[in-house]
Amino acid sequence: MRQLNEQGFHVGIVTNGAERSRKATVDALGFGDAVGSLLSSERSGFRKPDPRIFLQAAAEAGLDARDCWYVGDHPVNDIVGAVSAGMQAVWLEGFHDWPSDQPEPRLRVACLSEVWELLAC
Repeated sequence: MRQLNEQGFHVGIVTNGAERSRKATVDALGFGDAVGSLLSSERSGFRKPDPRIFLQAAAEAGLDARDCWYVGDHPVNDIVGAVSAGMQAVWLEGFHDWPSDQPEPRLRVACLSEVWELLAC
């Protein structure tokens, strides 16, 4: 997160759940200073995989969704939702199985540090 932030990328979080608890979690993990924005479903009024929450997050960051990369671990809530909003989606493997009724993800990583390698290409 810090590396992306230091290289000028806007780092944002889109999450289902309550705003206050999600902010507390980010702060407790120790990388809150690298996060430029956080949009919870509570504040948004929409829940992932609804593309409107992704579009709202991009707009709040001053970005077009087509210029955003979204990294997530849930095939439907994260990847299908982000793609539906026009974002480039990267599946973080190892948390949820990929559903057989969905097309294979275009991009995947086994750990977050691999995201930097994708962006650097």
